[in-house]
Amino acid sequence: MKKSFILCLFLAVFSVSLTAQTKKEMREKERQQNFAKAKQLFDAQSFIIPADVLIVNGGQTIFADGSVTFLKMNEGNAVLQISPDVASSPGANGLGGITAQGNVINLTENNTDKQLNMNFTIEGSFGAADIRISVLRGNRADVNIRGVFNDVLINMDGNVMPIDSTNYFEGTP
Repeated sequence: MKKSFILCLFLAVFSVSLTAQTKKEMREKERQQNFAKAKQLFDAQSFIIPADVLIVNGGQTIFADGSVTFLKMNEGNAVLQISPDVASSPGANGLGGITAQGNVINLTENNTDKQLNMNFTIEGSFGAADIRISVLRGNRADVNIRGVFNDVLINMDGNVMPIDSTNYFEGTP
């Protein structure tokens, strides 16, 4: 009786350990697949990064709605939209913020097996904005923006996604 109890206890502990290891392996495989998808989107230069967090000047954190706060690149053009406060003010774009739309210039990429990096400038009627995107794990991107708000540094965090896989609302540039 005692031996069968110990055997059952051993099997239960072993199966929990195996399940945890399997979950970890599944998460890592999913990260690798997401990274490969992000790389394909970077290579095609056709993607959207809906932001869920904005960090202004390295300090103030603002939670964002990715349907109105995003960076989109497609066919040599880009749209940067930052609308952190839709409720209290319509903003310049009608969605509580600004929309900068223009041509992508000075594009450079420096990609490795573990990191994606893309730098470019959006040049439009608003002026210019320098963009730096880094993807380290999966499809999670850190976007650094300088130049739209009188040289204020803004960071956006979000996932690199195909343009047609998300709902977004583009305001007036």
